[in-house]
Order: sequence, then C-alpha cells, then structure tokens
Amino acid sequence: MFDRYNKVQKAVLETTLSLIIEKELQATSMSLIAKKSGISTGSIYHYFDSKETIINELYKAIVLFNGEYVLQNVYTDEPLRTRLERAWENMIRLSLEYPTFSSLNNIRSRHIYTMNRRGRPMKADGAAR
Repeated sequence: MFDRYNKVQKAVLETTLSLIIEKELQATSMSLIAKKSGISTGSIYHYFDSKETIINELYKAIVLFNGEYVLQNVYTDEPLRTRLERAWENMIRLSLEYPTFSSLNNIRSRHIYTMNRRGRPMKADGAAR
C-alpha cells in the first residue's frame, strides 16, 4: 500500500496506521510514532509537517489503494453490467480482506480539521468549527 513512499515515509505511515488501530487517533502522538517506528522525530518532521499531515497522507494512501483495488479488471471491453458486478465483487473482497480500512474511513471526518480559504479551521466536511 505504501510502495509510492520512501523508506522513512513508509515506516512512519505503517507505524501510524498500526498505532491508530491499536490506540485510537487521539492517543497517537508524534513522539510515540517516532519511538515505535525507530525514526527520529527530526526525520519525521523533515517529511511531514505535523501529525495532521501524516494522517492526511495516510488517508490519501488508503483511499488510493481502495480505488485501485476496486477497479481491478474493470476497464475491459466486457459489457458494462459485467464490469460493474466485478467492481462490486472487488469492493466486497476489499472489505473482507482489509476490515480495518472501513473503520479508518471515518478518521478524517471525525478528527481532522483543515483550513478554509481565509485560514480558519474547519471540519473536513467544510463546516466551520
């Protein structure tokens, strides 16, 4: 899933994912990520500005992985119905093979805040905080 990243980024993302599954997002600190990954805090900050940046990158990696997984063998010359059925089968297989991903999809909407155009914090769904 993290093949697009270098060794340090991959270690940080994998460690963060396992810590979130184990301890929840709020209990996952930068120092804990550094300790568990074996990567110095300075090195982590070289690649990621903050814990939020790590979570956003983790979220993007999971969404990209999910999309690629679901669309496997969908772009063929077969009838549309066959391709849609295959996509649904892939989606079901994904949820069975990676059950933690479905619970992680709620992370961003519950915990991650981004900035609007005026630089004010807002929830991921666009609502003001």
